[in-house]
Amino acid sequence: MAADNWNGGAWGAGTESRTGALRRTRSGMLAVTGLLAAIAGGVGPIVLPAGTPAATASADHRLAEMASPSPFRGLVYDGLSLGRKGSACNGAFEARSRTGASLGCSHGPDPAPPGTDVRRGRTDGQVEADLRSAADGTSDTTATPGATSVRTTPDTPAALVASPALTGSLGDEADAVGAGGAASAALGSVGCIGDGTAGSRVQAIYAVPADRTDRSATVIPAIRSSYAPRVDWQFNTSAAETGGEAHVNFVTEPDAAGTGCQLSVAVAHLTAAGDDSFSNTAAELKALGYNRPDRKYLVWTDAAVLCGVGSLYSDAKPGLTNLNNGYAPMFARVDAACWGYAEGHELMHTLGAVQSGAPHATAAGHCYDEPDEMCYDDDGNGPVTMLTVCTGRSDSLFDCNHDDYFYAGTPPALNWLATHWNTYSSNWLLRAPLPAVATVPLPLGSTGPSGSSTGTGSTGTGTGTGTTGTGGTGTTGTGGAGTTGTGGTGSGGLGIGSGTTGPIGTGLPPLPTLPIGPGSGYWMLTADGHVHPFGGAAFYGQPYPLAGGARAVDLEPTPSGDGYWTVDDRGRVRAYGDAWEPHLPPPAQAPTLPSVAGDRLDPGERAVSLSATPSGDGYWVFTTRGRAVPFGDAGFFGDVSGLDLNRPVVGSVATPTGQGYYLFASDGGIFTFGDAGFLGSTGALRLNQPVVAMAAMQSGTGYWLVAADGGLFAFGAAGFFGSMGSVRLNRPVSAVVPARDGYLMVGEDGGAFSFGDVAFFGSLADRPPTSPVVSVALRG
Repeated sequence: MAADNWNGGAWGAGTESRTGALRRTRSGMLAVTGLLAAIAGGVGPIVLPAGTPAATASADHRLAEMASPSPFRGLVYDGLSLGRKGSACNGAFEARSRTGASLGCSHGPDPAPPGTDVRRGRTDGQVEADLRSAADGTSDTTATPGATSVRTTPDTPAALVASPALTGSLGDEADAVGAGGAASAALGSVGCIGDGTAGSRVQAIYAVPADRTDRSATVIPAIRSSYAPRVDWQFNTSAAETGGEAHVNFVTEPDAAGTGCQLSVAVAHLTAAGDDSFSNTAAELKALGYNRPDRKYLVWTDAAVLCGVGSLYSDAKPGLTNLNNGYAPMFARVDAACWGYAEGHELMHTLGAVQSGAPHATAAGHCYDEPDEMCYDDDGNGPVTMLTVCTGRSDSLFDCNHDDYFYAGTPPALNWLATHWNTYSSNWLLRAPLPAVATVPLPLGSTGPSGSSTGTGSTGTGTGTGTTGTGGTGTTGTGGAGTTGTGGTGSGGLGIGSGTTGPIGTGLPPLPTLPIGPGSGYWMLTADGHVHPFGGAAFYGQPYPLAGGARAVDLEPTPSGDGYWTVDDRGRVRAYGDAWEPHLPPPAQAPTLPSVAGDRLDPGERAVSLSATPSGDGYWVFTTRGRAVPFGDAGFFGDVSGLDLNRPVVGSVATPTGQGYYLFASDGGIFTFGDAGFLGSTGALRLNQPVVAMAAMQSGTGYWLVAADGGLFAFGAAGFFGSMGSVRLNRPVSAVVPARDGYLMVGEDGGAFSFGDVAFFGSLADRPPTSPVVSVALRG
């Protein structure tokens, strides 16, 4: 066999994270980035048709912007690097998480409005003023429909003046996204829609880093009474211009009195570095469980770094399969200095505005026909010329003339939106009157009818917990012949039981929390496609029955543990729960086919495993020939498809960073790529039974190989906690999964063997499946 530590060159072209970064910085206006399109592993960068006002830009603005950061206006480029030519980030920036995982593309931060220093944030007094203004429907000057609102006191969103049009002395600088403040909020309401959680919803989040004071008791009432209702006002008033209605489908919960609903505002505690960049915020929120593709996360970040940023996909195709309509979780971040100012703009970006082919689109996801919430000169001193077209209209409203991104109703035949993505079609909007209006809190110190709680909006605790089987004491094994591991006879015990999972709760689902640690539960997958959950691992679906003789081969959980992917030996990937489906790398981009194309496999070649990236926004599918096929933000680091192997590859394991992976063959040969370190193998040993499974330590400093007879081989810092090598098994061992200080083996009959710190939650030993268990995955 070839050398085990083979780190060959790339097979084919390296795969980039593909995202739709639709915008870049603007002069004097608010920011939005296409970053989380990146986190979701989206589509390629926008190419504007020739002849549009933004298409002729030639200068690379990125170097100049990065060379002159402005913390005063939120122009901070931490975590960003120049997108590589030919990649999806070409012409924009590439963002990476702190672990080095690619988070895709971004056009970078945009400046705050003139006179606003984002570093000043927002005081409690200013937040309370916003709350009081919303409660009594007043402001310094009430904005009226048909008047263009311009913020003259950036630190106080309620301070407004009426302006006839955007032709005054402030010029383009006056085109402040989100002008309208609390006066607009008085005209809008959060709706009580359905049960408050089902379907596609906008989840409000108050996010606070560890080095700042948690002000949720002050901020959440303002979000509920002022900032969020103002967003609904923007959508519904804009829809009325073409005779329609549109309300934001927020996540809601029962109010304090139990007679109505209130906006659900989750509290997310970030690390001290969690607010340093949009990439940090998005990565940490996803790790906290805010990663559902049926959610848009509108995040009020108690930070003083940026103004506003958001997610955006480059996809103008019409219909509900548009990438902005549930392809992946999407985020909009608004920092304290821009609360009550930027939320509607950022949320509209996550719905898919503004696509490059639109009649008045700029080069970077905005428009140039104003007044319009999404329009501004986003190329700085470039060729974009702003045009005042809809004179007398509020610039807080969406889509001047309703021909670029938002038309409530059926667009006329010659309207661009008749054949392209119309955000009005988004699953996140209710296109009907509100059935009921949410309760909002009273201003501090006020009295009156019972207001809602000012807490974090926690929900019911109706999720059930499964009963576990009784773990056996078992015997410990020493591994198969030729063990090269560091362990002798371990102390781990054998656990076999028939535990059953608990019922699904009937209460409101809890807000996302930190993922439960190792030992919370696990899933088993059988070759015919059945998924069996145990303990805290929930059932989200299964590929059974598989057609055409296909055989399921692997199950991989999402980072949150609230979903999983399965792959069969034909290379078909299926997603369940909060798993999303990244598309094929170029040139075969096909979002609806998140699998290995049939023509990618040679005769006799089969898919054998799937490994996910740490972000959950990508994965690799590996084959018996040692081929690695990446999707989403998974990078290509090489494979062994060009080598003549002694034995077929039977599986793979990604490194904890997602910057590499191991391939292993049935003779125990190990092939390392990227940052995977070679620590030994059984490739030169005579084994009693073939190697069937591999598990890597979460630290990346060791790994285990497991043979079909239960013999275990430990390498590097991996400890030996026991094995099944000296135990007579009813059926061969088929899979293994690691914990922090232990591992779980399963047999083809569903017997479960826990060692070290892995809890035993049951097995299929008392009811063996008719099809062999081929994979096990730990929830945690």
